[in-house]
Amino acid sequence: MTSKTAIKLRVGKKRGAKTTPELHFNFGFALTNSRTLFGDEVIHSAFVSAARQQLSDWARKLLTRKKLPMTVEQLQAALDGGEWEPGVRRRGKTALDKAAMFLEAMTPEERSKLADLAKTFAPSNGTPKD
Repeated sequence: MTSKTAIKLRVGKKRGAKTTPELHFNFGFALTNSRTLFGDEVIHSAFVSAARQQLSDWARKLLTRKKLPMTVEQLQAALDGGEWEPGVRRRGKTALDKAAMFLEAMTPEERSKLADLAKTFAPSNGTPKD
């Protein structure tokens, strides 16, 4: 059984074109089939190439973010702690996770000011006091 996977090309597409060129190639429908078609060395090489790009993207995002960029040491600790795995996409942080992260980074004075500000939003109807 041969399984051809369609790949939509982005190169050569002109702005406003109604179609995107498609190529069909047999990548194999499972690992054993791909292993038969290409061999272990090709599969491993493709995996390493893709994983290296994913790791590079993940590291760049964390090292260059505007709010709380990581140091290389923090990034290595996160990597050693299993926060990144090749081919695995994790959900983003929730608003509560992000708030906790920013609270941890605040000084006690900043936290106190934030607590005072939060009190202005505490009335029962949920609107700020005047």
